[in-house]
Amino acid sequence: MPVFVLSRRLAALITAVSLAAAAASAAGAAGPQDKTHPQGKTAAAPDLNPDGTVPNAIAKAGTNTRVGVAFDCGTPDHAPIVWSRADHGTTTVIEGIGPQCGRPSMKLSEIFYTSEPGFKGTDKVYILGFLSSGKNIDDRLTVLVK
Repeated sequence: MPVFVLSRRLAALITAVSLAAAAASAAGAAGPQDKTHPQGKTAAAPDLNPDGTVPNAIAKAGTNTRVGVAFDCGTPDHAPIVWSRADHGTTTVIEGIGPQCGRPSMKLSEIFYTSEPGFKGTDKVYILGFLSSGKNIDDRLTVLVK
């Protein structure tokens, strides 16, 4: 192989590595953004479950709140069949329409949660269902009830 072809390949490789390194250093240099307010106030801490984990959803006690959504990209005209239940509240599954899978409109199964009267804390919502592709839905969400 002629020397100039190797040199071009070597130059292209060096250029690619340099660009990747520059992109990585620029991204690394940005690091976490400073969340302090110009007046010295800091951003509010996220709401956490008592065990320190981040909840999947936050709901006001006694209020009907959407906590999840199920959809099947393979069949946008059919919402998945879904069942749900909660330990300390009730759930409702409603068929809806919304943007998913790069489509502006497809059928969804929306999961709504309402806590028992007076309940505050972390509740678990269990979701079961199936997609037309044969895959099963088996999920557990945590809901922080305030």
